Amino acid sequence: MTAQRRVWFYDQKCKAWKNGVQVSKKVVKTKDDEAVKVSRTFPMKHNGRTFKSTGAEVLPRKRCGPRAGRFRIPSVKVRATYFNGFNQPGDYAWQLGNTYYNRVLHIFNENVEQQRSKSDVRGGGNAIARPYRKTGAAIGIPTGHLHSGGFPALNSHAKTEIDDAIKEIIAHIVANPDRFDVIEYVCNKEDVYDIAELGDDYNLAEIIEKRLCEEIPIGNGVFNLPMSVRNYITRCIHLIPKLSVDKAYAVRDKEIRGIDAHEDNSCFELEALMAMTPEEAAEFEGMDPRGAARALEVLFPEHPLPMNVDGMC
Repeated sequence: MTAQRRVWFYDQKCKAWKNGVQVSKKVVKTKDDEAVKVSRTFPMKHNGRTFKSTGAEVLPRKRCGPRAGRFRIPSVKVRATYFNGFNQPGDYAWQLGNTYYNRVLHIFNENVEQQRSKSDVRGGGNAIARPYRKTGAAIGIPTGHLHSGGFPALNSHAKTEIDDAIKEIIAHIVANPDRFDVIEYVCNKEDVYDIAELGDDYNLAEIIEKRLCEEIPIGNGVFNLPMSVRNYITRCIHLIPKLSVDKAYAVRDKEIRGIDAHEDNSCFELEALMAMTPEEAAEFEGMDPRGAARALEVLFPEHPLPMNVDGMC
């Protein structure tokens, strides 16, 4: 027996459409209590109910907050640039005044003191972009101290300052998922290409374009940095797109479920990824965010991620 409901059926005797109550799959009872065998029925709109505009049927308004915005996953690429003269690509002052670069997040070399104070005073080198920190178009990454110079080595202090800056960049991208397409940092021109190493037949523009998308070490800028620091910063910058996606999922998970997202996840994953072999890192970067988080749990079981990865599916 199916649940009784009001349906339409075609009466073969009267050659007309009628309505009644369906008492079984093939039987409908009309309003005259006549049982009619039918082959097919069609449900009535509102199942026979009528709606009247009465005060009792007016639902009270529920006061609630604004609807959560549509979930957008940030999609950015990392690209290096180099200073080759004023008023051309590589000159941050020129780029930040050019609407063509509106969708580029400019990373500039910063000192620890002004990184912490969020100063917007124009600096030297690519720190000329510092005034644009308040607009969100530029963001700093510390490479040393204002009075003592660049980090002498990749020690725990340097890593902490760099990791905190990377986490800030990730948070900025996640908070503005539709704003940026490219993350750009400044490298040394001599690290891009060497004319002496090129053959007779080459296209320099193509070589430069391809090379700038690779992991070229960040430039020295005002400070003279050891290669260990430069390589670590560069590796972290190139991990930002992947970590931004993972962070976006965590933030959304917190919004929907009301659970705690892993706030320090970015720093943890940076340390974990830097400990990987190149083969492991390459395999990790090809995974989706959920698979990548599981891989980290396998590789580093002593530091499990606090986020419920399976719960995001």
